[in-house]
Amino acid sequence: MHSFLVVLVFTLSCALAIVFLFWNNGPGSTFTHQIQNKLCSESPSWDTSLSRTFRPISSLETISHPSGHSSNNGVDDISWESLLLPQNGGLLRVRTSNDTVTDHGVSMFHQLHCLIVIRDLIFPEPSRGNRNSTSPSHIGHPKSDAIHWAHCFDYIAQGIICAADDTIEPPHHVLNREGRKVRIIDGVGHTHACRDPTSLWRAVQNSELHPIDMSILKDSVRASSLNTRDCEMVDNCTIPEPYRAH
Repeated sequence: MHSFLVVLVFTLSCALAIVFLFWNNGPGSTFTHQIQNKLCSESPSWDTSLSRTFRPISSLETISHPSGHSSNNGVDDISWESLLLPQNGGLLRVRTSNDTVTDHGVSMFHQLHCLIVIRDLIFPEPSRGNRNSTSPSHIGHPKSDAIHWAHCFDYIAQGIICAADDTIEPPHHVLNREGRKVRIIDGVGHTHACRDPTSLWRAVQNSELHPIDMSILKDSVRASSLNTRDCEMVDNCTIPEPYRAH
């Protein structure tokens, strides 16, 4: 709310200054342009985008085997869940008007939860102990499990379409198994314009310590002006590798 008021004050000040100066100096006045640029150029920005160059992240490309060991020299896998989700699964803790605390989802973490569920069907991770997982791929009921998987495919598809990443990915040549040069598109090495995912990680972690008041909650973390710059949980602030911009 405070950030919103700051933006509103700057915007109104800029508009009033322009009207006043146009009235007194005319639209062509040098003085008018100087004051206009001074007031408007320093208004707060909501832009939190960052550049990220896609590259292989070995911890995300490790293939788990039923034995519980990875394909990399028999070293145990670091679970996808620990790499992509906070300990509570990415839920935002919210305090309601009757002073109870409820969990709210955050779409990025919901999408990652679904991706973890689907991956676990292909590359099971028995070493991570699904009983304590926030993203179990099976609950033991075939119909319920199938409905969950179908929901996750649907949800991930809609999330990708919603993001509408328009980065153009030129092809490049690699050698196939027969040693022949082939052209592929794998998206590696291209820079994308992204939002900052670490801000969502911090918002969720902070809500564990200080649940968010329902009265300030809007449609998104960003619109709710939550504290996403600082991590208040000193002992649990490590941002996993996949979240860091490269």
